[in-house]
Amino acid sequence: SLESSLKRIKTDYIDIYQIQWPNPNIPIEETLSAMNRLIEEGKVRYIGVGNFAIDQLKEALSFDEFNKLCVLQTEYDLFNRSIEEGILDFNYSKGITTIAYMSFGKNLFTNDEKKFLENLAEKYSKSIRSIVLNWIVSHKNVLLLTSSMSKENTYENFSSLDFEIEKNDIDLINNK
Repeated sequence: SLESSLKRIKTDYIDIYQIQWPNPNIPIEETLSAMNRLIEEGKVRYIGVGNFAIDQLKEALSFDEFNKLCVLQTEYDLFNRSIEEGILDFNYSKGITTIAYMSFGKNLFTNDEKKFLENLAEKYSKSIRSIVLNWIVSHKNVLLLTSSMSKENTYENFSSLDFEIEKNDIDLINNK
């Protein structure tokens, strides 16, 4: 698969190669062994994993011969905050960047949550989307992977990074 990708994009190496989901039918040792070989051959600089639980991430790290596992891509938003229960701190302590996807959630805000977010949006002259995305990147070592279905969404994604939410507002969001 990597060889085909290298040919298609006309390069000798890629910066990061990721496993998107753990595969229960293939031992992680086998997968990491293959990825280590690609690093050794100079075809891959760094590796990452996606949607791994903390025990799966620890196991993958145990087979990372060259200390090149540097990214965990995972779902994170106001409605799915399970990574706050250990993964964020673990990643930070190991120098692993967390890439959050589905970062706007499912837009299932209760009326109280929506009112709260509308007030913050008004305070910062931003959209609710920009507030939520900015809150996510306020966490240490967390990046966003966003998508857009319109020019407006693209603008909101971009403008979510051009301001800083005050710490007391971050704390209020954290406690919602």
